[in-house]
Amino acid sequence: MSSRRTVDVSRLPDITLDSGALFWWATAGLIAIEAMSFAIIIATFIYLRMTVTDWPPPTLPPPDLRWGIAGLVVLVISCVPIRMAEKIAGRGRPEEDRRRIAALIRVFLLIAAVAVAIRLLEFPGTHCKWNNSAYGSVIWTTLGIHLLEALAGFAEFAVVAAVLVGSHAEEKHLLDVRACALFWYFIVAVWIPLFGMIYVFPRLS
Repeated sequence: MSSRRTVDVSRLPDITLDSGALFWWATAGLIAIEAMSFAIIIATFIYLRMTVTDWPPPTLPPPDLRWGIAGLVVLVISCVPIRMAEKIAGRGRPEEDRRRIAALIRVFLLIAAVAVAIRLLEFPGTHCKWNNSAYGSVIWTTLGIHLLEALAGFAEFAVVAAVLVGSHAEEKHLLDVRACALFWYFIVAVWIPLFGMIYVFPRLS
């Protein structure tokens, strides 16, 4: 009978701030689930386009492009302070960097608030209601779900900023910054194909 082998893990760090952390992978799993939700929406849009004769309805003008472009630009800009905060958080020095990270997150929150305000203007800019047709339902559902995702990311960063401003910031909270940043990158990246679906495709039909 062979003896059991033992592995000394006493020298391993308690917290890691990269993909070695379980929380990082949990965030990646959440992103995979949410990505499937948006993939289903896009597949629904394509299916209806192939089966409905008039898609979008010819009586509807294309969605207002100015709000769509403004929202896309603001979302992309919002990644700048988050990327800066993430890089600082990766140094693993909560006591030295927490106020600087919190300040960058506050800048992000202001930009994200502008993005949310623009999104609220995008709904009437679609020139349709959610219950007018299948086209309206898909467009409003897409805008609504993405808005909810953005609000979730906004709330996460607001909580993290509040913790970092407090007197009990720990190294694990830096991992929160990096995980929240990963989720926000997804929110911005997934909007690019959705933007094309909502704003570009109707102009090509």
